[in-house]
This record gives sequence, structure tokens and C-alpha cells, in this order.
Amino acid sequence: MGLRVGEPLVRPDWATIASRLTRRGLSVGLVTNGVLFDGATAERARDVGVRQIVVSVDGSSAIHDSIRGSGSFAKALGALRLARDLGFPHRMVVTSVHRGNLSDLPNMVEPLLQCASGAVWALNLTSIRPGQRMLADRRLDAAGFLRLVDFIMSTRRAVAGAIEVVGSHDVGYCSASAPDVQGVPWEGCKAGRSTMGITARGHVKGCLALPDDWIVGRVPAASVVELWQSPEPFARCRSFEPSCLGARCRDCEHGARCRGGCLEHALTVHGRPHEAPYCLHRFESTGAP
Repeated sequence: MGLRVGEPLVRPDWATIASRLTRRGLSVGLVTNGVLFDGATAERARDVGVRQIVVSVDGSSAIHDSIRGSGSFAKALGALRLARDLGFPHRMVVTSVHRGNLSDLPNMVEPLLQCASGAVWALNLTSIRPGQRMLADRRLDAAGFLRLVDFIMSTRRAVAGAIEVVGSHDVGYCSASAPDVQGVPWEGCKAGRSTMGITARGHVKGCLALPDDWIVGRVPAASVVELWQSPEPFARCRSFEPSCLGARCRDCEHGARCRGGCLEHALTVHGRPHEAPYCLHRFESTGAP
């Protein structure tokens, strides 16, 4: 089975990097597909100060293995058990939802209860861009989006106290019927405002999910501190006003605070920022996505 691009544990020096970051006072998390996260690796992560373990799970056994390779579901669950048993203070399961796994989500509940008690289960919309391995027809439509929200809210109630079920930044916003679908109030996309990401090749973006034309620099050629503190690099993320909102968000009473939802999702679907493709408040107000 091939390892996915972006898996941090393929780097032989991952523990050295994590150790240096923790010694500088940073809180370090590890996002993994679980394939290489065995007992020795888990203990090493704990010993160098990693505080969060995030494991990608894309469905129950058959669905997950069809996406990530035979046997990968068992390894992902094994990673979650190790993270729980070794007492990592923060644990998360991430599921990217599309038409191929939406109906399978209920089948994931019991396996996660068995191996990920105390974790957060975050569900997001699969990002599908031209040229990627997943075709655009796999993207959820409006009806699928509403099914996902219903699943999040009903499952949260059903497993309360065992697993915290939340929607990610592309699931919301400002809803009267599901105000806490994300677990916290939505205050606009944080990309480039309070968060940033550095890719495996050193490219700096406001969020790692943003497309490459939102890269603002590259380390070590540029200083991360200088990029963050300078007004220009993250200007597109920070210089927002309500007039930036797209047509479907422009007249919304929540527009100034919401900023049109998740930047990446708007860019992926519309090709422009500040216009949420799907918005719970808009559904509730107009009956349209």
C-alpha cells in the first residue's frame, strides 16, 4: 500500500522536529493516516512532547480501505487506541465527507466509540479541485450537505459524553437551528488572521487547505515572523470589509462577522472568496443553499 503524500511519519527526523518545537514552547500535534503509528512511534511522540494526535478516517472498513488501501482502516483504529491508551491530552478523528461516504457515516460510530472515546470527531466537506484524484461529481450537493448537518447534530446527542462530534470550518454558519454545529461560534475564517500553515516544501499560507496561489512566501528564504507581522503577505486574508462579500452573502445580517464562510471552500466551489457555497443561515432564511 502506498503512503499518502503529506504523512509526517515518513520523515525519519519527525521526532527531532517535534522536540525542537516543544522545547521552544509550541504545542505540537501530529496528523497521521495511522499506517506507521505503532507502539514505539506513539511512545516516541509522547516522549518528545506531542500533545495532539489526529487520525484521518474516511469511512467504515470497506469504504476507508477503498480510498486508502487494504488494511489501512485497522491501522487507523489501532493508532486511535494507542493515542487513547497512552494518554495524549488531545485526540481527533477527521473525516472528509463526499458522496461516496456520506451514507456510510453511521457505520463509523460504533468503531470510533470503541477506540476513540474522549476524542473529537470533526467532519468536513471533501475539497475537490481540478486535476485531483477525486472527480467533482463526488462533491456533496445541497441535500447532501443538509444530511451531513443532521448527522452531526443527531450523532452528537447520541454519543454525548463519549465523543464530541463537530462540523469543520466549511460546515455552518450562523444557524438558528444548529448554532453550535462547529462546537464554537463562527467568527469568520481564521486563515491568515490567527492561523497559518507551512507546507512540506516550506511554502507559507494562511491555511494549508488554501490553493497554491495563496502562498505568501517560503521558509527558510523568508522569516515566518516577518511574513506574519508585515501588512502585505496576508493582506487578502486580513483586509476584509462587507463589500468583499459575494452576491449570495452581501445582504446577510451576519456578513461582517461571518466573512462569507471558509475561504478554501468558497475558492474551491466558486473560484472566489467570501461567498459560502452552502450556508445554514441562508437555508433557514430563504430555503436556498
